[in-house]
Amino acid sequence: MKNEERADRLLSEAESIFSELEQALESENWNLTIRRAQEVVELVLKGLLAQLARYRLPKSS
Repeated sequence: MKNEERADRLLSEAESIFSELEQALESENWNLTIRRAQEVVELVLKGLLAQLARYRLPKSS
């Protein structure tokens, strides 16, 4: 998988988790809101770094 494909996959996953974040926020589930926000930030950063080809993602087993 190329870095650009990895980036697209990671950013798509971040969008999906962001939807969960919005639901948790609306239901005032603060712990889940924070957890999902952390996941979104992590995935977006990894996606951007993959696009820049400066980050090598470990191979998943």
